[in-house]
Formats: sequence, C-alpha cells, structure tokens
Amino acid sequence: MSDAILEARNISYSYGMVSVLKNLNVRVDSPEICGIFGKSGSGKSTLIAILAGLMKPLSGEVFLKGIKVYESLRSVLSIRKRTGIVFQLRNLLKELTVEENLRVASMAKGKELNSGEISDLLSAMEISRLVHRYPSELSVGEQQRVAIARALVGSPVIIFADEPTGSVDEANKKGILALFQKVRERKVPIVLTSHDSETLKICDRVYELRNGILKEVLIT
Repeated sequence: MSDAILEARNISYSYGMVSVLKNLNVRVDSPEICGIFGKSGSGKSTLIAILAGLMKPLSGEVFLKGIKVYESLRSVLSIRKRTGIVFQLRNLLKELTVEENLRVASMAKGKELNSGEISDLLSAMEISRLVHRYPSELSVGEQQRVAIARALVGSPVIIFADEPTGSVDEANKKGILALFQKVRERKVPIVLTSHDSETLKICDRVYELRNGILKEVLIT
C-alpha cells in the first residue's frame, strides 16, 4: 500500500450519458498543497467531492491514509470526521454566530471545542474580532476565513477546498492564499480546485482536468 495521505485510482463518473471523469488517478503527500485546475464546468467540483468522501465514484477507489473510503457507510462517516472541507459557497449556518458555526462543526466530528481552541483558530485566520458576528454581518472574504477555520476543526488529516478564491477580490485572494500556506505549515495537506493562475503559484503539485482527463503538470 502507498504511503500517500490521499490516493485515488481509476476514478470515473458520468452524469447520464455525459462522462465527466475518465479513469483518473490522484496522489497527495504531506505536507503539500495539491491544485486541480481546469475551466468552469470541467468536473473539478465533482472530483473534489469524490475525493472528500461526499460522492461515490461510478468506478475506482479512493484511499485516505491507506483506508478505502467507499468500502462501507461506516468507513465514509469515519473518513469525513478526519477531513476538513471549504465549500465553494462556504455553507455557513446563517442563524449562528461565527463561534457557534465552529462548535457545530466540532460536534459533527464527535468533539467539543473549548474557548481557547476557538480563539486559536480565529486568531490563525486573523478574525478574532468576529467571534460573535453572524455570517450576514461579514464580508465575503471574512466568511471565507471562517470557512477555513471551520475546516480546521478537529485537527483534520487533510483539507479540501473547492474554488476557495473564486468569489473574492484581489486583496482578499492574496490573504486567503497566504492562510492556506500557513495551514500547510501545520503539516496539513490541502487539495484545492481553481481556474486561477495566482492560486497555482502556492501549489506543490498540480493537476489539469480537461475533457474528463486528469494530467499532472510540471511546475516550473
């Protein structure tokens, strides 16, 4: 068995008669940022959902630290507790404060955050002052920082981020990319999707998804 943190082998997926992923292979080691790049509609979100244990492939296998993700419902639920996800639309609970959003994420992983842990997460994301704010009171960039903090709840072994800079301005993009580099310094590998060349610059490993085919790209 490979010593990769994440490994996907021969992944395929179709929507009806449309094949969007064709026999793909992905490897992620630690600590690294792995970027999956491609145009809008190329299947990046589908692929990252499969890698994150959210969508079973039609064929192929996904392994997280050597454990087969889709072997059973129990394995899927176990894997989800060991990962963090930054969704494209952030998916913060609007009726809860920033602190409460983090606590709910913690409970979903069978743990309970104390005030010190919440403070540390928000400090790392440079948003300590927002602890009692609601999502509607935050800018898009601030919401994204909360989403990254939420992904770090429970000390995940890997983080997935779907188009994390797709809806922010240039200034916020640079700040968010810097935060991902700080996450990598915690020895937490990251898999992210993007179609943005600036995001490419922080990646240690890059794949390009085009016409359903995934190819690793050499970084120069």
